[in-house]
Amino acid sequence: MIKKLKGESGQSVTEFALILPILIIMLALIMDVGKAVHAKVNLQYLTSEIQKVAVLYDEGGATGGVKDQSRFSSKEKTIETLINNNGTLDPKRLKYEIDLSDIEHRDFTRKIWSANDGGFIGHKNRTDIRYVTVTTTYDVPFSMYITKQIMGETLRLTETYSGLMYLGGDGDANVKVGQ
Repeated sequence: MIKKLKGESGQSVTEFALILPILIIMLALIMDVGKAVHAKVNLQYLTSEIQKVAVLYDEGGATGGVKDQSRFSSKEKTIETLINNNGTLDPKRLKYEIDLSDIEHRDFTRKIWSANDGGFIGHKNRTDIRYVTVTTTYDVPFSMYITKQIMGETLRLTETYSGLMYLGGDGDANVKVGQ
């Protein structure tokens, strides 16, 4: 005769107890990785905004930069306010660096239609530019104990943005090409 098992009432609880630690580890990793991705997106946005402030505050040209219209006393004060008003990233963990390249002089010829001469006239122009590169670094702290054991206490995120600053030019010089 075949004996039947007495019952399988504890089998599902036992299987769940074996799977539960793995599920908790995966959930902790997903939460902290999501936190890091969120911080990276906000770091990209903040870096681009710092780069815009660095360019626009000192830019020459027609507007003369925004320093005349700004309610802040300096570019650094404007950037500090931007960082402190960011609701996501901790300002104590954020570092930024602004790198200004040397001034480049670019010469180019602009073609203008002249009704008097019956054709295009080339005017030589010169503009002065400078590249502005902003690099930000942010340390994302992990909150889950399991993630800290696997990946360490923090994850360092870095973002770099570059832009062109127009410093001014000579405008329309009344010099024909070839003269």
